[in-house]
Amino acid sequence: MSRLAKENGAETRNPAIAALAHNYPKWERIIAASIDLKPEEIWPERYGSDGMPIKHSYRYPRKDSTNNIRRQRLTKKAV
Repeated sequence: MSRLAKENGAETRNPAIAALAHNYPKWERIIAASIDLKPEEIWPERYGSDGMPIKHSYRYPRKDSTNNIRRQRLTKKAV
């Protein structure tokens, strides 16, 4: 990971390591390219059927049913 990070302009290996555990599309693409795969093949839960990253935050809610289920649970708890 250190070599990969340095080859792609990072001063430390931290961004590459972070991509293994968290959504980090730029580094997911770099890691996947280094082993001749697509990011969605390595992390299918992070990508939609269109191959685009799924944004996981309240600012960018998921567009799948998971977001609706969470919203329903929060609404039920508030009542």
